[in-house]
Amino acid sequence: MKESGIGKAYAKAILDISLEKNKSDEFGEELSEVVSSLKSNSEIWEFLVSPRVTKKAKDDALEKAFAGKIDQSLLSLIHILVRNDRIPFVEEISEKYKELNDIRKGVIRAEIHSATKLQDSIVSEVKSWCQKTFNGSSCVIKEVIKPELIGGIIVKKGDMVFDYSIRRKLTSIKSHIIGDMQTLLSADKIGAYYEN
Repeated sequence: MKESGIGKAYAKAILDISLEKNKSDEFGEELSEVVSSLKSNSEIWEFLVSPRVTKKAKDDALEKAFAGKIDQSLLSLIHILVRNDRIPFVEEISEKYKELNDIRKGVIRAEIHSATKLQDSIVSEVKSWCQKTFNGSSCVIKEVIKPELIGGIIVKKGDMVFDYSIRRKLTSIKSHIIGDMQTLLSADKIGAYYEN
């Protein structure tokens, strides 16, 4: 999903309220549940994002679905999303909320891409490396299997990518060989030119 920038502003507002209530983790879980519920039912989702449905009808549907199941303050904030035509951004808001809450707690989230399932000891080493490199109190790793990597790993944290894969090394070797061949071919042409 392409980020709009809207998510961060709303996520920060929700985080501020959750911190006042000392419920930042609970709000994160409840917000994820709301997103999951809304996105798992295409009819409900289409109803909530439709410009033809009144905001009152949307508010009533949300109240019926979530009253008593999530914190009332969070439900009120979701009603604000409806009033401001921001419900289409609820998933982005939820992701940004998790990100901001993790930053606040010093939690590092990263992905390890590998050709096969990694041993627990390697995952633990990557966690330790992430904590030291990014000054985090803890690290949560998501493993992603990509057979095309052949071997090695790629570590992703946000926009940063640390590529230690065999595929990258082979690509690098290929580039060097092609570069060397082009240099040799150029040198041969120059040598042939000077010999005449």
